[in-house]
Amino acid sequence: MTGRRGMLARADFTRLLEALGADGRTVVGPTVRDGAIVYDEISRVEDLPIGWRDEQSPGRYRLERAGREALFDHVVGPQSWKRILHPPQVRLWSAKREGEGFSVEPPAAPSRRYAFLGVR
Repeated sequence: MTGRRGMLARADFTRLLEALGADGRTVVGPTVRDGAIVYDEISRVEDLPIGWRDEQSPGRYRLERAGREALFDHVVGPQSWKRILHPPQVRLWSAKREGEGFSVEPPAAPSRRYAFLGVR
């Protein structure tokens, strides 16, 4: 089940993603979109940036083929995990009209559970 140095063997990633999905988790990991490696929901190994790496320098970001089929051959991308962990909009409360007044209702509990791949 594990590859060298205790890492998960590549052939087992599909089983890992299936197990996380069966557990009700939304899997978030690196994927290639719009010329960059960004964090988004993934459901299969092919969603990962297989064979891609990013080249970064001051004021420059470019994707290039790595020459090998590594799943995580990139550095930290142009996005942060904050977009998922701390969404830009969060309902703090809501109010419901009751005759001449109103009642305040707490927000619904978050229903999504996440599993993050490729966190550095």
